[in-house]
Amino acid sequence: MTGVVLLGGVAGYLVWARRHRWGAELSAPLRFPLRDGTWLIAQGGGPGLNHHTPHPEQRGAIDVVGVGARGARLRSGASPDAYLIYGAKLYAPRDGDVVSAADDYADQVPGTIRYDPPLRQPRVHRHRQ
Repeated sequence: MTGVVLLGGVAGYLVWARRHRWGAELSAPLRFPLRDGTWLIAQGGGPGLNHHTPHPEQRGAIDVVGVGARGARLRSGASPDAYLIYGAKLYAPRDGDVVSAADDYADQVPGTIRYDPPLRQPRVHRHRQ
């Protein structure tokens, strides 16, 4: 009986957490932005399921983890390049024009969370075809 109640509570929570999607217009299909390797989505979804949603600039964000042998996600070390995903080539999830890109952000130190933009303004490159 306890298992049924627990399962019902989890199901109810998931229904509540997904409520923002019902009736919403669907976007065009997206392609996954990574090709080679094994990838795991560690965070994603709506309020209650995703720690990104309270931050407007991160809504719709997902956390992707590179997975190696036996589920490992790190090489040796504690720097950003120790993560299997570091340096992976990204592909556009849809066809379209690049309207801006920023490349002057320092790598985030593993184990820290940076929700605020950096104090200095990054150099922004604008390109439209």
